[in-house]
Amino acid sequence: MPTTSTPLCVEVADKAAVLARAEALQINLRSDIHGAVGITLDEATTAKMC
Repeated sequence: MPTTSTPLCVEVADKAAVLARAEALQINLRSDIHGAVGITLDEATTAKMC
């Protein structure tokens, strides 16, 4: 089944607070981007994958 992923990078004012909140919610964000956080979204490419 074909799948694809899309990286998303968002600039944030308080990176430490965003990362702490994400960790509390068990959301895995990339933290190695200066002044920003990143996440990769998986995309379903067929109706069966949804």
